Amino acid sequence: MAKCSRCEALPDIRFPNGTLYLSPPMEPTLKSIERILKNHSVGIEHPAANVLAIPYIKNFACGFCRDFLSYLNAMELKDTKCLFLPEGQKISIDYFKSVQTLEEFLSLSNNQWFIKLLDEKRLLSWFQPIVNAMRPDLVFAYECLIRGKGVDGKIIYPPELFGTARSMDMLFHLDRVSRQTAVKDAARQNISHNIFINFNPTTIYDPKHCLKTTMETIKETGISPDKIVFEVVETDQVRDIKHLLNIIRFYRNRGFRIALDDMGAGYSSLNMLHHIKPDFIKIDMELIRDVDQDPYKGMIVKNLLDLAENLGIESIAEGVERTEEWQWLVGNGATYIQGYLFAKPSAVPPLPNIPI
Repeated sequence: MAKCSRCEALPDIRFPNGTLYLSPPMEPTLKSIERILKNHSVGIEHPAANVLAIPYIKNFACGFCRDFLSYLNAMELKDTKCLFLPEGQKISIDYFKSVQTLEEFLSLSNNQWFIKLLDEKRLLSWFQPIVNAMRPDLVFAYECLIRGKGVDGKIIYPPELFGTARSMDMLFHLDRVSRQTAVKDAARQNISHNIFINFNPTTIYDPKHCLKTTMETIKETGISPDKIVFEVVETDQVRDIKHLLNIIRFYRNRGFRIALDDMGAGYSSLNMLHHIKPDFIKIDMELIRDVDQDPYKGMIVKNLLDLAENLGIESIAEGVERTEEWQWLVGNGATYIQGYLFAKPSAVPPLPNIPI
């Protein structure tokens, strides 16, 4: 079976000389682009209404591409359609699938390090323990947290990885590889506890197709499905509840459990609760921060903990950093705890520190 061009095949990062076609969303954006190009003495053609054709010569294209990022706002970059045509080729229907946003084209041009990182498989999982709230010496699970490694050995953290992937329209690829990396690294570390693996439902079109490589990796490692909890992230981006439930059903039918991340971070997470009916909820760290001192947070978290208990859902409090927060959570019925108070994420699964 050929690789899926959306999430398995890496884009070509070699941009030869050619023609760049741009179709801005409105007249002011078109005028802004024309001014940028004239400042760089770039010739402009108008092959159709509201369409610009400009010569793309690699040794000086970086100049006006940099100005696009500086002088166009985020909406203009997202709404300007872009097509690159290599020198000597003519536009045909085959290029229809190559149309992208100007943001994606510029990000692809400027972030070749990210393509190389994926191509060279320089992703790894770090692990953070999730411990029993009343007995933090007892590890219940390890969450797998993706990291990148630069060519200089420097660790690249999720905000940069996922921010870059999003701007390049490559969240599909990164999410898939992150799931596989989590499974492989957990097996390599011989983790006998449960493992939590994040997944973004907006990156999955058809679970039977898009999750095939994840299922194959799990089978190859021999990890039992009942040891794996798939953690739903970024539910605020979900627009199709039926599609999400189809993904959840796919996981559950194969013996996996489900966690709902960032509970209480917004209305969407509460709205998702009755749809997903998760096995675990993870209470957002912003609510946990100083929960023992803030009566508003205390009331919200207490109600979430009571709600989880009444629904038969196990609760996990994220981001616990202070002994007082932990003690408050124990006193108010949290099932499990996760946070720097007990252990920071590490490439080798750490044992929890026990606060005195």
